[in-house]
Formats: sequence, structure tokens, C-alpha cells
Amino acid sequence: MPDTYAYALGGTALIIFVAHWFPWPRRLHRLIAYAIGVTSILSGLAIWLIPSPFPCVLTGEGPGMGAGATGFIIWLMIMGIAFAAGLATALAWFVDWVLHLAAKDSIYERTTEPD
Repeated sequence: MPDTYAYALGGTALIIFVAHWFPWPRRLHRLIAYAIGVTSILSGLAIWLIPSPFPCVLTGEGPGMGAGATGFIIWLMIMGIAFAAGLATALAWFVDWVLHLAAKDSIYERTTEPD
């Protein structure tokens, strides 16, 4: 896997994590949250494709691409970036859920009397 593609996957996930746990003054409107998610995907595509000249993207030849990448392979790589964003979102929500359960358990233990 070319380095720029690995940076694109990591960059996309990092933007999602930062946006998820950023101390926003209030809960984001859904449209703004979706815009941030789409921006993270487009940022991942930019990280992957900007080092390559545009004709290389169309032909599948050049830096950032696998050797002789076809249109289908490039499409799969684009879907991989979108999948990385979705996976990062699911992981962030899962971590929040686990922390919420741990907080509820801690409150329960402090408010109940021992046997």
C-alpha cells in the first residue's frame, strides 16, 4: 500500500476523532456534523491524490497508486477512505458508550449501600 494512501486513511480517521471529541460549546446540528464528516473524507482524498499529477489519477499510473491500478481499484481505494471515516465514527461512538456505562456504574456503586 503506498504511503500516501496510508496517510489518507489515518488523516481521515484523525479528523473524525478530533471533530468528535472537540469541546464544542453545544451539540452540533446534524447538518454541520455531516459536513464535517464529508470534509474529512474529502481531506483524505486530497492527502492521497494531491501528490499525484491529475493524469496519473485518471490512468492509475504514478505515485500514490498501485502499479497499473485500474479504475475499479481506484474506486475501491476511494471507498476505503470513506469506510475509514465510518469506522472511526463508529469507534468514537462506541468509546463514548463504554465511558457512559462506566460512569453509570460508578454512580450506582457510590449511591447504593454495601451489604
